[in-house]
Amino acid sequence: MLETIREFALEQLAAAGEEDTARRAHAEHFVMLLEAGQGRFGDEPWMNPMRISATDRHNVTAVLEWANRNEDAAGHALRLLTRLPDFYDSVGHLNEALLVAPAALRRIAPRVTPAYADAIQSIGHIYNTLNDDAQALVWLQQAQDLWRQIDAPRKLVRALERAQRSARNIGDLD
Repeated sequence: MLETIREFALEQLAAAGEEDTARRAHAEHFVMLLEAGQGRFGDEPWMNPMRISATDRHNVTAVLEWANRNEDAAGHALRLLTRLPDFYDSVGHLNEALLVAPAALRRIAPRVTPAYADAIQSIGHIYNTLNDDAQALVWLQQAQDLWRQIDAPRKLVRALERAQRSARNIGDLD
């Protein structure tokens, strides 16, 4: 029933010419929500990830799906992608992040910026956490290259540590 209501609401927004405005506001709300919890998922009483999981997990996925279809949503997608590992891991649905995150990132023109490098590293983090070490290494190597170009040694060290863990797991590092 909720899906029927959602479809009806989207039809009404489209008919009124307000769909893009509503989706952009929806995206901004959830990006800000995840950024507000940065590094604190589950630690603060006001940021209960299980409550977010029950009510908002699908909204976060919907924002990424919208960003996949919207050329000018790169900023929202990058900001959201950097928070995905913490959010989806805290709510127990890390696999779900991989359904939309890589596609969202592929739609964004590559750039040498901290936000883009963070997004690449976040996807590597997800694969690393899920023990898909070969994929983790692919993404983490890209992040390392960007962090070198940006000259961000702390971020580079974090990417190297995760890559080392994955390399050790697949036997490429003794």
